[in-house]
Amino acid sequence: MKRKITLKTLIVLVLLASALICTCVIIVMSRMTGLGTKNFGQVRRFSQLLEEIDDLYIGDYDVSEITDAALKAAVDALDDNWSYYMTADEYKSYIDSSNNEYVGIGVIIDTSDTSQGLKIKKVFDESPAQEAGLQPGDIITAVDGESIIGIAASEASGIIAREEGTQIQLTVLSGETERQTTAVCSRVYTKPVSFELLENNIGLITIENFDSGACDCFTDAYEQLLEQGAEQFIFDVRNNGGGYVNQLKKILDYLLPECEVFVSINDSGEEKVYSSDAECMDYPAVVLFNSNSYSAAEYFAAVLDEYDYAVTVGTHTTGKGRSQVTVDMLDGGALHISSNEYVTPGRVSLYDSGGIAPDYEVDLSDEDELKLYYDELGHSDDEQLLKAIELLKEGK
Repeated sequence: MKRKITLKTLIVLVLLASALICTCVIIVMSRMTGLGTKNFGQVRRFSQLLEEIDDLYIGDYDVSEITDAALKAAVDALDDNWSYYMTADEYKSYIDSSNNEYVGIGVIIDTSDTSQGLKIKKVFDESPAQEAGLQPGDIITAVDGESIIGIAASEASGIIAREEGTQIQLTVLSGETERQTTAVCSRVYTKPVSFELLENNIGLITIENFDSGACDCFTDAYEQLLEQGAEQFIFDVRNNGGGYVNQLKKILDYLLPECEVFVSINDSGEEKVYSSDAECMDYPAVVLFNSNSYSAAEYFAAVLDEYDYAVTVGTHTTGKGRSQVTVDMLDGGALHISSNEYVTPGRVSLYDSGGIAPDYEVDLSDEDELKLYYDELGHSDDEQLLKAIELLKEGK
């Protein structure tokens, strides 16, 4: 038998539903605005500032630019070199870069000094830049007829990264010769690992980064070199900025026997330990690193050195001891922030110890450092590489 809902019951149900909806709205709005949180007072301060600018400022302004600047400054105030805020556009570029792919012309640019323009550090094979005749050392001085000399480093990558299929005109300075060329932006896939077989059956594996695909590329390189007759190896992580911890762990697992390969510590002091299996690659090895070997690259060298798996050659590293997470923000941007510390399996903090010193310290001249950075240093002039080869020949 059907039960009838009385008017009184219906009113009660409507009121309860309305109360539930109001509660949900309040919770969502509180989350979005900071209301009811310990930070609400700070949110109010920033809101008041924006209101006063809106009421009083006589000039034109973009409120999004002000907010982006404020968010960046807030993270910068943490005084942590590895934490930063990214705008939506910067975050997209970051994701592409971390995936070892992006839409652009296929170059790596040096943003440390833009006073003359954007200097090309590397040109990828089969890229639009290579087809346009660009070479490492060339300087892009204008894009689509507009000068980019002195452009802010944060804006540099976006200047030559456009939508797929977009044609851009470049003014390029090669030595003292200026020329015009065009390139069509396309999806560029970059390989994080390169390799070659040197004399004396030495396999040289250069790891550019530990981003997506690094482990598969590394193991493929290693096994191809074994097929070519390699009996000992040099791992080059100089100027490697690091990358994903999971790629680092997989490569260490591939090389090392059963042991701890990564130790992470959270803000409560709790350890999380990752171990490798028993399968390993037991061949003599040398690791090359320098002061620009950061994060996963520095840790990679430290672990192989700690287990006496490899001899190390190069210059003292900087000492990075924190790992980061990337958090999506409501505006499409992201917060990249240090969330954990890490130590070596021997419980050495690379941060506290100030980095790692090589077994054999070999300096390059400033000129050769620059050539190495731009991938222009020949093997016969690379003193660090020559030392690694010498050590392997001597059976060190």
